[in-house]
Amino acid sequence: SPASSRAAEVEASALALVIDGAALALCLDDEGLKEALLQLGRVCASVLACRVSPKQKAQVVELVRTGVKPEPLTLSIGDGANDVGMIQAAHVGVGISGKEGMQAVNNSDFAIAQFRFLERLLLLHGRWNYGRMSKVVLYYYYKNFVLTLTLFVFNFQAAFSGTSLFESLMASGYNVLLFLPIVFVGALDQDISAQMALRQPELYVTGRTNMHLNTIKVGATMLEGVLTGGVIVAVAAATRRSSANDGLYSLGCTVYTWLFLIMQWKLVAEASCWSRPLNAIWWAHNMIYVAFLIAYSAMYSVSPDFYGVGTNTLDEPEFWLACAVVLGASMLLDTSLEYARLQLRPTIVDIYAEIDSGYGEASLEHEMRARGALGRGCLLCALGATGATQFWVEPQSARCISEELPEKALFTGDYSIEPTDGFAGSVKVLGPLDAVLFERQTSDPHHFSVTSETTGVHKVCFANDNPVRRRVVITLRKGLEVDDHSQIARKDHVEQIEKQLDRMREMAMAIKEEMIYMRGREEEMRDTNESTNTRVLWFNIMTLTLIGAMGLWQIYYLKRYFQMKKLI
Repeated sequence: SPASSRAAEVEASALALVIDGAALALCLDDEGLKEALLQLGRVCASVLACRVSPKQKAQVVELVRTGVKPEPLTLSIGDGANDVGMIQAAHVGVGISGKEGMQAVNNSDFAIAQFRFLERLLLLHGRWNYGRMSKVVLYYYYKNFVLTLTLFVFNFQAAFSGTSLFESLMASGYNVLLFLPIVFVGALDQDISAQMALRQPELYVTGRTNMHLNTIKVGATMLEGVLTGGVIVAVAAATRRSSANDGLYSLGCTVYTWLFLIMQWKLVAEASCWSRPLNAIWWAHNMIYVAFLIAYSAMYSVSPDFYGVGTNTLDEPEFWLACAVVLGASMLLDTSLEYARLQLRPTIVDIYAEIDSGYGEASLEHEMRARGALGRGCLLCALGATGATQFWVEPQSARCISEELPEKALFTGDYSIEPTDGFAGSVKVLGPLDAVLFERQTSDPHHFSVTSETTGVHKVCFANDNPVRRRVVITLRKGLEVDDHSQIARKDHVEQIEKQLDRMREMAMAIKEEMIYMRGREEEMRDTNESTNTRVLWFNIMTLTLIGAMGLWQIYYLKRYFQMKKLI
């Protein structure tokens, strides 16, 4: 349409659309205006709809869900009953518990006490959970694919007779045996620390782009499963003659142990955060498997065919040698593929994870590499409030550092450029929209002070027009960190600053009262949740007890019935 073609030519990353309820009603009632509104809203950085009804809020969400292709993932957040329709219309609904009641919370998918908690909900917990679930899904694909491939190849050797390679209980308990450790990975794994995830919000791109779970990831997991299954089949074929004398289940027990060891190694390779619970359950899991083999081999009444198989297999030196070969080959395969991926196609998560773990040098060059992974040419790094930062500026180039500043904040810097002889270049301080707040063409004096106009990231850029590189040493201070205000602010602005301080004091008192109220609400909600969890726990215990009692009664009743009928 003409509206969409005109909107496509607009670059409005710095524009916002404001529309009231009456104008929104006209747009939503007409299909042409509805499409134009959607196209205009998509090219704006933000859209603000004021004085709208609850139905209109839900209609705006539906407009985005049905009008944008492919369908985006929408989130609605509200704190009152008039937000319920909007919360239910979105894919994900977040309710805020506040002065307007609990209607929004009761109809939402997630509940938070304050709006500021949305940052941790999305950037931290949402991102963590996406990575965890991706690892769990790919692990289950890999685990079952290797098992299926092994049994498929064995069917050729068994002439498709239906003979099982594994004893019946071991075959049916494969997923039960291996499910517990991956549950801990799915609940506790953290690929990036909380501080790094909140400091670098661009890491949230992993969920938006399906970086951890997509068709390529699933295909690579299947390919890795094929290679691992090939290793198992090759080693099994080489050791088949030595295992043939002990029977089919001896070979099955050996292959089953190989599968168990490979999956345990896969768990180690996939876990980014090796926590104490995961460490304990992993070692306990290995010991439980060995104890199971020994105990099950001694239960003649349960499985006569497997009697003595497990203990005899564990006593054979060839068994341990084959386990070492298979596990070593699997470790070499996984490590080689992961190393090649990290060297050839590292993601932004890989780079920041290296910086976060402390193995990589957390320098400005690494920060630039990480930012470059997202297509950004400017270096954005978090500088400390005190202490100097130094870096090199290459010839005929510029380099920037950045600092997050609130609105109307004082921002000062002391710097030195070495060597100072014959320096040709400039020093600039840029606002969030690259507005020049300060500019000097020479290196003297070595100081600047500006006041931020808007909230956002402010950059300090050094341009080097010399044929040799220069070293810059700079110390930045902001807000209350600036020591001597009298030397920076002019005297004729003192009264205005005092008025602003009085206004800020009143705002601080209001914020303090609101925080006390919200803290009380949060404690009340916490007590309510704890009491609800306690009641649910006792209800589950009573339910399980009742089910167990009914099961025992049914067994007793059926036993008496079969005895009366002389069936047993």
